[in-house]
Amino acid sequence: MRGKLLKQGAWAFLFLSPIYLLVAIRYFQYFSGVGNFLTIAYLTVFTISHFVLLSLLTYALLYVVPVLLIPNRIFAWVWAAITSSVALTVLYVDTFVFSLYRFHINGFTLDLLFGGAASQIFEFHTSQYVMVSITILLLLLVLLFVSYKIFQWQSRKPFNHLGRVMVGLFGLLFLSHFSHALADAMQYTPITKSSHYYPLSFPTTSRSLFHKLGVGSSHGNSDVDIASLDNKSLQYPLHALVADSTAKTNVMIILIDAWYFKVFTPEVMPHLWAFSKRCEVYNHHYSGSNGTRTGVFSIFYSIPGIYWNDVLTNTTGSILVDMLQRNNYQIKTLTSASLVSPPFDRTVFSKVKKLNVSVPGNKAVDRDIELTREWMSITSDMVKHSDKPVFGFLFYDALHAIAHPQNSKAPFQPEWKYAEYERLTNDMDPTPFLNLYKNAAYFVDSLVGALLQDMDKKGMLKNTYIIISGDHGQEFNDNKKNFWGHNGNYSAAQMQVPFMVYKPGGVPKQYFYWTSHYDVVPTIFKDVFHCQNPIEDYSIGHYLNDSTGRDWLMVGSNDNFAILQRGKITSISFEGHVNVTDEHLNDIPNSKLDANLFNQIMKRAKVYYKE
Repeated sequence: MRGKLLKQGAWAFLFLSPIYLLVAIRYFQYFSGVGNFLTIAYLTVFTISHFVLLSLLTYALLYVVPVLLIPNRIFAWVWAAITSSVALTVLYVDTFVFSLYRFHINGFTLDLLFGGAASQIFEFHTSQYVMVSITILLLLLVLLFVSYKIFQWQSRKPFNHLGRVMVGLFGLLFLSHFSHALADAMQYTPITKSSHYYPLSFPTTSRSLFHKLGVGSSHGNSDVDIASLDNKSLQYPLHALVADSTAKTNVMIILIDAWYFKVFTPEVMPHLWAFSKRCEVYNHHYSGSNGTRTGVFSIFYSIPGIYWNDVLTNTTGSILVDMLQRNNYQIKTLTSASLVSPPFDRTVFSKVKKLNVSVPGNKAVDRDIELTREWMSITSDMVKHSDKPVFGFLFYDALHAIAHPQNSKAPFQPEWKYAEYERLTNDMDPTPFLNLYKNAAYFVDSLVGALLQDMDKKGMLKNTYIIISGDHGQEFNDNKKNFWGHNGNYSAAQMQVPFMVYKPGGVPKQYFYWTSHYDVVPTIFKDVFHCQNPIEDYSIGHYLNDSTGRDWLMVGSNDNFAILQRGKITSISFEGHVNVTDEHLNDIPNSKLDANLFNQIMKRAKVYYKE
């Protein structure tokens, strides 16, 4: 009985696999440069074998053991439908994750979902929950019917030749992996680039073998030493920092999550625009990453995000926070999104006792209002105790949520009522979605404007050094490649952020050369603490007012990163995949990674690892 049910289940999952292929169609929109026979043939074989095997993987992992324990026919066909529904739901959700972030469901996204702050990171409308629930229920009903029919047909007339079907399937799989390995050795990018769009896709590479056989070139990306980044201990900073221990100037960093630089205008953000006239404004400023985790990391550590895991494992605190504590600053954190996820409580602020990890509120807009109110209360106390310097870190989240209160002024119309991510396509008019974002920016601007006005009235601007920026950008399909949001690419839309520095007694000025978040710590160290160490001791950045030496920028995280140059983006994954595009994400024909430049940059970036 058990053997019969296992065989029937295998056929059921094979017959259900076309539904996996239907879901897979959602990934097709990301393919480019596939208009030739070789690539189309490869993708056809690869897609069929990959997604049929995903269906059989569900069978092996979720179906076999329960049916062996409960060898009942009704249980078997019901369980086949349930497990297929779960797998297909996860696959379908993955298509949305990929559309927003260009990576698949992984440990990082699961950590965001289940890391204790999911409701603060992802905000969805009730109608979206209802729609998803109905879709899952309908899918389950369809699969129950199909599974029942398949088991019924097999009971009447058992299907034969399962072994031949499996041999054919694995033949297709072998053919696709062999084709990819050959294309990789030949550096045929239309195939190698296309292989990274599917979940759980680990295409085979074997350059050394093919090179021994005289196929392909032994030069190029194989010279890149990516693996050497792993398993190193830190030496950060390189030498003990020597700095002034009598600083009394308050320091404040105001971050606006997912701040699209194109909405920093007098119409959308009038209060911050007006305040910028009292600041040094850097008009071509980039974050260190396209996501919050390493975007914030680049501000507080001034080194690339490739160090994230090492810093997290060793709970290495930020050198900026270390310097503040050495000078007896009170650390005040008011963040709309929790400092627990991403775990800034175990990295940036790991040495801060009694750390305030969040502010109360059910939604981002509520928390943004509350953190503004709490900061005004803190500044009232600061006025009374002006001899105690304070560091304030304020992190607004309504722009990330793309939301504003229903009763707030919304001058930009028409707008969506909420962020309808499911409607986003490459050909749609972004205006109503962008207007919703602009109205959210208008709301955040009113809060930060009120906060700055309150500080001015209390006389605090006379002794407070203020940096205002975003952790990363936010794209609205700027490059016409169907990218929406952030964490998807390293173009200006997702990397560039507004940036201004208010210095007590400083002279307002506009700057237009390239600057980055890596420049924040060196600038604060020089302006506030008169640090005597060379910047290279603790940072890959520059002093903000220094325009020299800005020919490239290394950005990203420990998952993937990029080398940015003027007019050129070289994206690199730690699996070794390299993609070279122009600033609008268009492939540069016959362009390869400059291995000499890359190794020069990596040598500079890796200096804080002990050899």
